[in-house]
Amino acid sequence: MPEIPPSHFNLVILGTGLQAALLAGRAALAGKTVLHLDQADHYGAAWSTLSWQQMQQLHALPEAGSLLNVSSGTAAHADLGRLSSYAFDLAPRVLYCAGPAIEALVTTGAHHYLEFKLISGNYFWNGRRLQSVPAGRSDVFQDRSLSLTSKRMLMRFLKNLQDAMEGRGPLKDAFDDRPFVTLLEQQGLDEQLRHVLLHAIALDPWSSKSAESAASSAGMMTAARGQRALAQHAASMGRFGPGSGAFLTPLYGGSEMSQAFCRVAAVHGALYVLRQPIAALLMDSGAAAENNSCRGVRLDTGQEITCSALAADPLYLHDFRVREASASSAAVSRAICVLDRPLQVGGQQALMTFPPGSFPGSCQHAIHALQLSPACALTPPNRYLLQLSAPASNVHSAASDFLPLLDALLEVPAEVRQALTQHASRTSSPAAQGPHASSSRNQEAGSRAVHTNSHITASHSATSDNQESCGATPSHDAPVKSSKAGHLACDTVSQVSGGNGREDTTSAQTNPLAHTSSSLSTQGRLQGGSVSLQESATQVPGSSSSSSATASPQTAAAIPALPPAANEIDGPGKAESKRPVCLFAMCWTQHVPDLADFDLPGNVAMCSPPDAQISFDAALAEVDSLIDHLYGPGSASSWGSKRLQDDESDEEAVEALSHALDQTALTE
Repeated sequence: MPEIPPSHFNLVILGTGLQAALLAGRAALAGKTVLHLDQADHYGAAWSTLSWQQMQQLHALPEAGSLLNVSSGTAAHADLGRLSSYAFDLAPRVLYCAGPAIEALVTTGAHHYLEFKLISGNYFWNGRRLQSVPAGRSDVFQDRSLSLTSKRMLMRFLKNLQDAMEGRGPLKDAFDDRPFVTLLEQQGLDEQLRHVLLHAIALDPWSSKSAESAASSAGMMTAARGQRALAQHAASMGRFGPGSGAFLTPLYGGSEMSQAFCRVAAVHGALYVLRQPIAALLMDSGAAAENNSCRGVRLDTGQEITCSALAADPLYLHDFRVREASASSAAVSRAICVLDRPLQVGGQQALMTFPPGSFPGSCQHAIHALQLSPACALTPPNRYLLQLSAPASNVHSAASDFLPLLDALLEVPAEVRQALTQHASRTSSPAAQGPHASSSRNQEAGSRAVHTNSHITASHSATSDNQESCGATPSHDAPVKSSKAGHLACDTVSQVSGGNGREDTTSAQTNPLAHTSSSLSTQGRLQGGSVSLQESATQVPGSSSSSSATASPQTAAAIPALPPAANEIDGPGKAESKRPVCLFAMCWTQHVPDLADFDLPGNVAMCSPPDAQISFDAALAEVDSLIDHLYGPGSASSWGSKRLQDDESDEEAVEALSHALDQTALTE
């Protein structure tokens, strides 16, 4: 394997997870020299989107270091369609239409490499059925499931919330560090309204059902966070067209977010090397113990790379762990199900919230379920993906958290149930995983790939010639063939062709990330109902000129909206009496290491793994703190927002995004 030139970088990043990818992009845009390494043969780390074959071999992948009790089952004689058309997110997420995620995409220019679908519905379980969350005053008063008293209490709370955001009213000092659920109870809101505000709008999976037990909930949402979450939801509602909801989901899977930020970093000089195990972290001990710092890394080839700062996923920081993972450590239960028909008939892309204790014996926390149709390019035709996540109630069995819900809403074949309830652990504890323990797994994965050695390509400046060499936008007629390959096809990034182990034999040289900023204005258009974040507000044929108006974010004084609604879920689906059949299911538990478990040198930062949150925004918002930790307070704000097109303002980028979304039909 050739040596990596040069031997010193301003920043070395280990792992290509979401936070690491954004940090790389921000650092490269700020003029730092960046080396980004990953021992896997694909991008995303714990945020990866994996093929069917990779999921079947999950125990052999580096990501398995944080996964426990993986179990899966397939229905007998199930017609799953083309297996190479499947892709599964290890950490399914949505984006708010206004918030840190959109801001990060726009300020870095990563929006040029992504496409999204609108989440057409937001639903919650009211104890009897799935019901749309009301979108505003009129929907609240038309909702027959709420009593007149409950409606009045809700409207009074929203009015007081609006006044508090303007610095006046009886609640102006109430949004502090007290539990949000405590404040809601003090305002007289009943349990159903608390569930809607906490779990379906603020997307909080942890908060307890009552104020009495909130004090013991380690991950509870404070009133201050609750206020910000409701304001963010209000700003997101209808931002990209009348009737549009508050959430987006990326096409081709969540790891496209990581790849887009990596692409930005690569175009601005960062160097990428996949399939590169780390043999050791190099320490430089000072005169005093507190002056210890990390001076670089030693690769498995023996080469030593020095750096001024280092950021890494927890997998690479085992040497700094001072407290091992225990049964009480934070963990997330996750499940994926392949269905023969949508669970939510009214909207093909839907976010569903099940409050704590919705079903006897189910998870003690809120369960968020994300339903995606074939239009998201994650399943073959006529097959739907249901992805569930919740804080783990039982770290030894994710299946026990979800089976009561699946039994109530789906037809779960006996063979699938039996496989899920075996609770056979196929991975080891994350506390025992580290750079050394994962090297053999990585080498095994590398032997299955087309290229067995990391291919290193020197970075180039973002010239037009360089960008044109990156390729053209692929056809959306067969999006899954090239979009989920887990690599970047550009001469500024190391190419790992065919590393995803898929059955598909389509050439890996075609990749949806191989967009050029010069071609996006003509190629970035709507196809099949998807949305492309265009560089300029190019008019879509057949659309009116008025639809390209700039999207203006809602003011902070706007009353936080409660998603659209009126039609209950069983309305459009009444004629369909048969429940969806679960053709395939997989469950696992994912440990979430705590920063307090590590004693890190001052020039080392840990990129957080995915937790139980269902939105990308919280994770991306933390990157500023990583930058300030590595380079000093205020560094994140001083780095500015230079992007691929320096003459494109934030307003123009958001207008392009708004224009694309305005053309997107909410139907399939």
